[in-house]
Amino acid sequence: MKSVQVLVFAPLAWAAAVPAGHAYKAPGAGDVRSPCPGLNSLANHGFIPRNGKGMTLAVLNQGLKDGMNVGTDFTIAIGGLGIQANPNPLATSFDLNQLDQHNFPIEHDGSLSRQDIYESGNDYSFNQDKWNQVLAYFQGKTTATIKDASLARYNRIKTQRAIDGDKFIYGARQLVLSTGETALYLSTMGNPTTGDAPVSYVKSLFEKERLPYELGWTKPTQETNLMSLGAMVLQIEAANPEVLPEGLSLGAAEEHFPIPTKDILSYYFDEPQYDLDKPLYIDAEEPGRYYTGRQCKKAIRQLAAGFKANGLVKGDCVCIHSFNNLDYPVLVNGIAGFGGVYTGSNPAYQAFELAHHFRAAKVQVVIAEPDLLAHVVSAAKEVGTPAARIFVFDKKGQQGLQSWQRLFDHGESDWPRFDDLETAKNTTIARLFSSGTTGLPKAAMLSHHNFIAQHRLFCEWTPTPWQSKRLAILPMFHVATAPLCHYTPLRSGEEMFIAKRFDIETYLRLVEKHQITEGAFVPPMVTAIINSPLSKKYSLKSIRLAHGGAAPLDAWQQAKLKELLHPDCPFAQVWGMTETCCTASMTPWPHDEPTGSVGQLLPNMDAKLVDDDGKDITGFNVRGELCVRGPIVIQGYFENPEANARDWDVDGYFHTGDIAYRDGKTTRWYIVDRKKELIKVRGFQVAPTELEAVLYEHPKIADVGVIGTPDKSIDGELPRAYVVPKPGCEDLTQEDVNGYVAERLAKYKRLDGGVVFLKELPKTASGKKLKRTLREWAAEERKGDSRAKL
Repeated sequence: MKSVQVLVFAPLAWAAAVPAGHAYKAPGAGDVRSPCPGLNSLANHGFIPRNGKGMTLAVLNQGLKDGMNVGTDFTIAIGGLGIQANPNPLATSFDLNQLDQHNFPIEHDGSLSRQDIYESGNDYSFNQDKWNQVLAYFQGKTTATIKDASLARYNRIKTQRAIDGDKFIYGARQLVLSTGETALYLSTMGNPTTGDAPVSYVKSLFEKERLPYELGWTKPTQETNLMSLGAMVLQIEAANPEVLPEGLSLGAAEEHFPIPTKDILSYYFDEPQYDLDKPLYIDAEEPGRYYTGRQCKKAIRQLAAGFKANGLVKGDCVCIHSFNNLDYPVLVNGIAGFGGVYTGSNPAYQAFELAHHFRAAKVQVVIAEPDLLAHVVSAAKEVGTPAARIFVFDKKGQQGLQSWQRLFDHGESDWPRFDDLETAKNTTIARLFSSGTTGLPKAAMLSHHNFIAQHRLFCEWTPTPWQSKRLAILPMFHVATAPLCHYTPLRSGEEMFIAKRFDIETYLRLVEKHQITEGAFVPPMVTAIINSPLSKKYSLKSIRLAHGGAAPLDAWQQAKLKELLHPDCPFAQVWGMTETCCTASMTPWPHDEPTGSVGQLLPNMDAKLVDDDGKDITGFNVRGELCVRGPIVIQGYFENPEANARDWDVDGYFHTGDIAYRDGKTTRWYIVDRKKELIKVRGFQVAPTELEAVLYEHPKIADVGVIGTPDKSIDGELPRAYVVPKPGCEDLTQEDVNGYVAERLAKYKRLDGGVVFLKELPKTASGKKLKRTLREWAAEERKGDSRAKL
C-alpha cells in the first residue's frame, strides 16, 4: 500500500491594521512582565503601560477593552486580585511582576506554558517544552477547538501532577484558573461563543506574547466577560474525563471575595472613605433636612447612651413601628450602638400581628409613629410591655408617652467593638421577620457579618463607575430595603433620599427631581409605572441600573420599563430572601438579562439542588430545591430550634423552598416554582400557614387550606381560603370569615381571592393537604367551570 501524504493548508489571511500607537515592542531593561501571556501581550502593544507598572483598575479596564474587547467585570476580578498581590496594603495599583507569586493570585500549578516553581524556581517565564505538550493536540490542524484545547489542558494537569508528586496543588481555585486560562485564549483569539481559534493566533499569543495583527487577527466584536467565560469553562470541563477536585461541585462558590470581620459600626467609621460632612441621608421632600456621616456618628453615640440610661443592655431588642422616616436608619444604627438588636414591624399590622411580633422577637422597647400608636399600645398591653418602654417618633411625645428625642439627653457612648470572625457571625444586629413555612412569621437572626457581606458582595464586587443616588421608597422594615438603606450609605458615602411611602406620582417626581441613578422594582410598581400617563410627565432617564425582585416580570413588562430608563441601563432579576440578608444572586453590572433568569450566585456562596427526599441532585438543567450557604446566610431563627432543624441540613445548607435549575449553556440560575407555597401579594410575601393558623382559631372552622390565586389586576396573587365548617356550623358565611381575618391581619393578607366552603379538604393518605388539588380547582373556577363542592 502506498503511503498518502496529507497536506494541511492554512487559510489565506491578510494582515490587519495595527491600531495607531500600538505596534509591538519587546520589553526592555527595567520593564516587568507576568505569568499571563495575555497581559504581557497587551503591555508589549502599549494597551496597558509598556513597562508593566502602575496598573490601576481604570488603566487595566481601558487596556483590556481596547486591546481584546474584554469586559469590565473580568477586569475588576483580575485587577482586584492584582491589587491584593501588591505588598502595600493601601495600594490602588499593581505591577505585572507582582502576579508571579506562587499559587496567588493567578499563578497555579500545571500552567499551559510555564514550569512549576518546584522544577526551577521560575514559574513566570515562557517554557517551550511545556507549551509543546499543548501544541501536540493541535498537530496538523489550523483551528483549536474547545475539545482539543480541553484535552490539552487536561493532559498538562496529569503530566505535571506526575512530575510534582505530593507538592502539586490542585483544588477548586486551581481548576477555575486553569480552565479559565484556556477559555480566555480561545475567546480572545477566536470566537467567544464557539471557542474556535486559529492555531497560528494562539501560538503568537503564547510564544511571542504578541497580538497577531500580521496574521489577520482583529479583536473580537463580541465581548469576552465573566458570563461568557463561565459558559465556555463548563464546555471545556465537560469535554475531558477529569474528575473534579475534592470539595468542588457545580454548586460550589466560583469566586471568593474577602469579608471584613469587624463590628458594623467600626466598619463604617474607623476608616471612612468619603467626606464625613457631605449629606448622606436626605429627606426627599425637604432636601434641606439631612444627616451627614459625622452627624450620624454623633447621633448613634448619643442614642447608645440613651438606651443604656433607660436600662437596656447588650442583646436587648428594640422595635421600630413606623413608615419610612429620615431618622429611621440613624435609629437602627443607634440600636446597634448599645449592642442591641433592631427589629422593624410593618406599619400595616393590626394589634394581633404586632403582639406576635413583639413576643417572637422578645421586644424590650418600641418606638412608634404617632399615627400608629393605637395598635402598638393595645399589643404592648397584651404582651406586658410597660408604657415607659414605648417612645413616640416625634418631638413632644403624646398619650403620656415619651418622645424618642429624650434618648439624646444622656451624652455619648462608644459602641461595642470586635474584629474576629466568630463574634461577627454570631452577634445578631437585627431580627427581621420571614414569611415562614409553618405557622406565624419567624424572627430571622441577621448578624454583623451578614450585613457587611451583603454590602461587599452586592455593592463592591462589581462596582459601577458613577456615584450612586438611591431613593428609599419601599418599606424600610423589610429586608429588601434594609441593607442598602440602613448600612450601605454609612460605608460608601452614597446619597440615600428617603420618602415616606410609595405612590406612583411621588416616585416618578422624586426620581426626576433628585436624578436617582438606581432603581429597585417589584411587579406592582412596574405595572403602575408603565400603565400610568404620569410616566410621560416625568423622566426616569437618570436610572442607569435597575433590578427586579419579589416575583418575576414578564418580558413585555421588562421591555416597556426599559424604554423609560437611561438608554444604557441594564435590567435584571435578583433573587434572595430574609434568610440570605436580601440579595443572593444577581446579574453583575453592566450586563442585561432579558431571559428572566436571576443571574449568578454572589461570590462566596455554595449551592446545591435536592429532590423531595433531600437527596443531592446537583447538576446542570436539573430542577430541585435550591439550598445555599455562605456569609450572607443567617445563623437561624430566634428561639426556634424546630424550624432551624427543619430548614438547615447537617452540612450547613439552608433549604430555601424555591425550585430552581442552572442552565448548562449560560450557567445562569432560574427560579421556576415555590416548594414552600408562599403567596406574592403586591410585592409582599404571605405564608398560607399564617392565615391557616389564624383561621383555625375561629370557633366555627374545623379545617382550612389557603392558596394563592392569580389576579391580573395586581400582577400577582390573592389569598383564597377553602374552609370546612365544624358540624352544626353550616351557617358560617364568607363575610364572617373575611371579617375575622380583617380584624387580625394586615390588609394585604385578607382573603381577597375568595372563600370556598367544603365538606372536607382533599388530602393524601397520610393526611397532608393536597394544595395542588385546590389550585387545580381554583384554575377551573377561573375558566368558568365553577361547581359546588358541598
